Amino acid sequence: MYLRYGPNRKETESAYELCERALAVDPRNVRALSILAEKFSTRVTTAQSTDPDADIRRAAELVSHALTSDPDSHYAHQAKARILVAQRRPEESLVEAERALALNPGYIPTYQILCMANISLARPDQVIGHAEKAMQLSPPLDPYRYTFYALKASAHIMLGQHDSAIDYLRQAVANNPDFPKPIAHLAAMLSLTGKTAEARETLRRYLALPGTKSRTIAHWRALSWADNPGYLALREKLYEGLRCAGMPEE
Repeated sequence: MYLRYGPNRKETESAYELCERALAVDPRNVRALSILAEKFSTRVTTAQSTDPDADIRRAAELVSHALTSDPDSHYAHQAKARILVAQRRPEESLVEAERALALNPGYIPTYQILCMANISLARPDQVIGHAEKAMQLSPPLDPYRYTFYALKASAHIMLGQHDSAIDYLRQAVANNPDFPKPIAHLAAMLSLTGKTAEARETLRRYLALPGTKSRTIAHWRALSWADNPGYLALREKLYEGLRCAGMPEE
């Protein structure tokens, strides 16, 4: 279920429940530990955590148990790579992600972490390259594709190519209409390109989603996961767009 739908779809909740049941039977189940670790770290990297310190701490505990159970598990190294992004350690995340790919070169979710770490380091060309590689490897109807559309959009925003970013964000939203983050980014970019009415309607759609936790600029700012000037410039552009679309400051 998790591999089919990715970490950000409502269908995945049943997968998380099964992971908890699996751990009740076998506390050393590496796949269950790794998937649950990603559950908590994803809340932070998608800017929807209400307690990022607690989520990162719980994720780190789970992945530590997973790596103890199997140091050569690509699932565990993938999960650790995502946690390292959330902990603002992108260079280390890249090392973990490459280790995961060495263990399983065809594991598509690991390319997402490579993209995220390179966004943290403000390397948009690397982001686009990894996203395109993942999309070449994945089937055309892969429901995980929305993540790569959204990541490519962030890279194009960094490059100042706002129309391309909007196109990719529209594809991300079409592929997963229940995932808040690309919808918020789309609202921001529509606002910055003068499409005010559509931007405000898109923001209303974002705020109406059950999974939306970040409802103010301050909350979005608190969940930034890098210190690189290029990454911070990307974030400030998104904050400006969200502000113009109608999101409150506090």
